[in-house]
Amino acid sequence: MLRAFRGDSGPGMPPAEGVARALLSDSYKLMDNFDMLLAALDGVQQSGHPTRVTGCDLTDRRMYVRVESEAVAVRAHELLRGYRSPFDGRSGDELPMISAGFVITNSEVGSGAYTITPRAVIQVCRNGLTETKDVMRAVHLGGKQDEGVVSWSGQTQRKTLELITSKTADAVRTFLSREYVEAKVRTMEAVAGKTLSEPANTIEHVTKTLSIGAEAKDMILSHFVRGGQMTAGGVMQAVTSTAQTLTDADQAAALEALALPALTAAAAHG
Repeated sequence: MLRAFRGDSGPGMPPAEGVARALLSDSYKLMDNFDMLLAALDGVQQSGHPTRVTGCDLTDRRMYVRVESEAVAVRAHELLRGYRSPFDGRSGDELPMISAGFVITNSEVGSGAYTITPRAVIQVCRNGLTETKDVMRAVHLGGKQDEGVVSWSGQTQRKTLELITSKTADAVRTFLSREYVEAKVRTMEAVAGKTLSEPANTIEHVTKTLSIGAEAKDMILSHFVRGGQMTAGGVMQAVTSTAQTLTDADQAAALEALALPALTAAAAHG
């Protein structure tokens, strides 16, 4: 299947040139960004939780929509003890709250599944912590019917979107529960306080282990120093704050997803 795009041309203008976006197999299931987003937001509304959209990005590869619920927030004094925002120097001791949230992603061109991933947001610096282990996923497979036909009937497409809406509502209820957020914060606090004897060497080890490039590594080290937390948790915070500075949304999302693995790797290395 060839996915293409052609822009609108004005009156009296020649037809707009088309762009081939992706060449996909005949088993690819059509799950367009617009349809998936409407289904997901319907699920968010059905969940009954007060939320707000805090960020949206649309790249050639993926859609990212970040949602937060400040109504579901927990204190994380141990996790943020001694931490300063690398952006404005505000103190985590004075602003120790972490809000619940999640990020909705989808790809129309075969670059990944439709997902809802829990994402905690740190008040003092707006760092985002995505828990990829708990992701809710719907893959773009199964479009190939018994006769090898890709096009679905309208009824089948509606049922697919209804299922996405229902699953989204269930995921939101889980990810925006105070019990879920508190459990994740306590898990992080159990290892985040590990003091680093040689922070530069630990960051070198972490970035090499997670295949983070040299430029990002230098930025992480700079953010780590400005954050003032000489612990494994400080490495995690430096990864997420660095992700905020990246202009490429795909790269930023990929780096943010490495924050919790970075915490584990930093604590193990010491």
